[in-house]
Amino acid sequence: MLVYDKTTKKIVDSTALDVVDRILQMRKNNSPWEVIDYLIQIWYETAPEDGQGTLITVRDLKETRKDPTFGQTDDKNMDRRLVVLFPLGLQSLIRKVYTAEELPFDKEFVLKFANKYKSFRIPEKI
Repeated sequence: MLVYDKTTKKIVDSTALDVVDRILQMRKNNSPWEVIDYLIQIWYETAPEDGQGTLITVRDLKETRKDPTFGQTDDKNMDRRLVVLFPLGLQSLIRKVYTAEELPFDKEFVLKFANKYKSFRIPEKI
């Protein structure tokens, strides 16, 4: 079924509205991590090329680290450790549901994200 979305001024499939309703309901009743689980699923379904590209990039980053166990870069000016690849499309999707105040993308978030979603994690050990 097609419906008119006043916000975007476009005709959209009603299944998109069902997804939004589910996200809003989950936001009320579930933890942010359960909502993020669902958002990642939606992200993979709606942008499979981004999902595959992310997996390839993570693999390449793992292979090119000076120390793959800890994800350190080979830079003569500084030692830097890459922890996670957090795609912009996924960040944007999460930001549409949670504000930066509600769910900051701080160090604690990044470490939990890296441990929970290992396909985005670059080093073997956190």
